[in-house]
Amino acid sequence: MKIWLVVIFSFLSYSCNGSLVNQSTQSSVNAERKGTDITDFKMEVDVMKENYHALLLRVNNNEHTIVTLKGKSQQIKNVIEHTKRTLSCEIEGLRDASIQFKQELNETINSWNTMCDTIQDLTQSVSLLDNKYSPLEIPGKHSDESGDELECPFEWIRRIDFGACYFFSNETMSWDDSQEQCRKQNGSLADIHSENEAVWLADTARNNTANTFWIGGKNDHGVYKWFTSDGKNKDMNYTRWGTNNPLSLSKKNGWLCVEMWDLLQYKWFIYNCTSGSTFICKTYI
Repeated sequence: MKIWLVVIFSFLSYSCNGSLVNQSTQSSVNAERKGTDITDFKMEVDVMKENYHALLLRVNNNEHTIVTLKGKSQQIKNVIEHTKRTLSCEIEGLRDASIQFKQELNETINSWNTMCDTIQDLTQSVSLLDNKYSPLEIPGKHSDESGDELECPFEWIRRIDFGACYFFSNETMSWDDSQEQCRKQNGSLADIHSENEAVWLADTARNNTANTFWIGGKNDHGVYKWFTSDGKNKDMNYTRWGTNNPLSLSKKNGWLCVEMWDLLQYKWFIYNCTSGSTFICKTYI
């Protein structure tokens, strides 16, 4: 019995001692762990302090930068406002100058138009006087094939400088009929060989009531030539077209015959040969 009491007592003593040892060891471990946690926390606090100071420094720098930018922004606004005012003044000055220039230009154009009208009136007057009094444009004499001098037909205009007499018809006919009518008066539809002759014919045509006049030009296999009433032809070495490319009109519309047209200042145009038009006959002196 005593032995069992001793055993039980010993067991209880060992259990108590073991529990105390374990409690002491656990307390020591917990204390060490707390010390480590405190050290880590202090380090984190130090890092946070450093980050805070760095952030505060950046905030101060940014505030300084913002103040500087605000100052520059205000300077730019002032420059822009000054520029706007300057440009507004310059634009207003340019607008006034533009209005003045426009008025002066209109006055110049009106003066030019007046001068052109005056020149045209004078040209027509001179042409009328020239037609009436010039010894070059009175019924005169021309030579036939035998060399005998013959009078130009009645109502024909004689031009010694061009070596020919001209007749401006008042009747409208096709190109072929016009050529035949000229043949009956010992002439042909007019051929033109110089700028002076073309300009004189145009000026004289303006004194007539007709708008178009057949002349002796005609398309011959894609080439324009002068045709006489006897069926012969000559090269068209001089031209005074009112259109850029008469051959394109020939291909497009089938027009072949040449006329002088008032809408083109009596420059040359091509048209349908069967259409009616007045015409100009020419016979050489």
